[in-house]
Amino acid sequence: MERCPFELWGKIVAFACTDGGHTGCSLSLVSRTMHDVVKPVRYHSVSLVGERQLHAFVARLAALNLPPVIHHLFISVEMPRYNTMTIMEESLALEVLETAQAKPTSKTEMELMMRNILSSSASNLYSLVIHNYYDFDLTVNLPDFPLLHDITIGYVPSDCAADAHARFPSLRRLHLLSISRRMPVCWLKLRDFAPHITHFRMSSLSLDRHISPFLRILLDIPPPLCPRRSRDDCFSGKYIHYRSGSEKAKQAVIVASRLSTLEYVYVQPRVDCPSGRRAPGHLAHNQMMDGLKSIASASARGEGVGKFFLMPQQEFYTLDDLHKDWIETVEGNDGPWPGGRGDSLSAVVRAKWPEEHPAYHPLPSSLPAGTQRVPWRQLF
Repeated sequence: MERCPFELWGKIVAFACTDGGHTGCSLSLVSRTMHDVVKPVRYHSVSLVGERQLHAFVARLAALNLPPVIHHLFISVEMPRYNTMTIMEESLALEVLETAQAKPTSKTEMELMMRNILSSSASNLYSLVIHNYYDFDLTVNLPDFPLLHDITIGYVPSDCAADAHARFPSLRRLHLLSISRRMPVCWLKLRDFAPHITHFRMSSLSLDRHISPFLRILLDIPPPLCPRRSRDDCFSGKYIHYRSGSEKAKQAVIVASRLSTLEYVYVQPRVDCPSGRRAPGHLAHNQMMDGLKSIASASARGEGVGKFFLMPQQEFYTLDDLHKDWIETVEGNDGPWPGGRGDSLSAVVRAKWPEEHPAYHPLPSSLPAGTQRVPWRQLF
């Protein structure tokens, strides 16, 4: 070890300390020399899963003379509501089990710990993941995050201020984990929370009839004309859209025009819940998937503005999936953003909205013979 230059060890250790803190902790115990090499980068990536690790890290922060430099932070705080032993790695499942047997942490105490950690790391953070604490508000009682580029949270707070984006001037990628049945509010608040993002992903989406109509306007992909053949053809989700000139269409165009830099949109749907073919949930799921597949096909053909990626359906986007994607992002790989590289072209087009978008204006009184547009409200 003595034969290797100190500067070279620094570069090696910097690449090694990208796994959430495990390697940094281990290397710092090897020798005093290695401890000194690791010290500047030991906390560059920190992963905290469970209340025990949160308590330990808060205690560690209190013992340090200066707050550590944290670039990438992953936090999972609450008990998952599903069978952790079947969908989590054994080590993480054991952590959850031990946490459950310990004295539970109150929500107030949990929030104080979260704000303590985030206040100490806000000025240097590049990426942030908050899992299973979906009502935690990043826009309240916290300093600004000047370097934060990548955020993964449950959903955008419904009461965030109109200037909330000023807290995150560098934010470019936003990943939402729990937005089903919150979609209308999500779109309205997205323009206040993150108007300058280039990448937007929605995971574990289910039974959402609002997603396709808005995506068609956001991506400027009109629905195919519905042929006069059968009611089943017109009932398909690929024809669902906002009626041109309606208030919902105008509102969607205005919101989309505020997201002028958005280039890549990802949707990862949940697997349809087991039920009968005629169950309302089954029909709603099929309509949602029909609409998303239609939009994905059109985007793959180069239609519209930006790029749309329909991810494979999963029963759950689990803690393991999220942690794996975060590690890949820290290492400089795509993580949850496959194919999301390149220059944004959307701003040039959306800058001319809303007045020039066709959905902002009513349709002509007549349509070509043999075709009809079906207002999306009539399909539910």
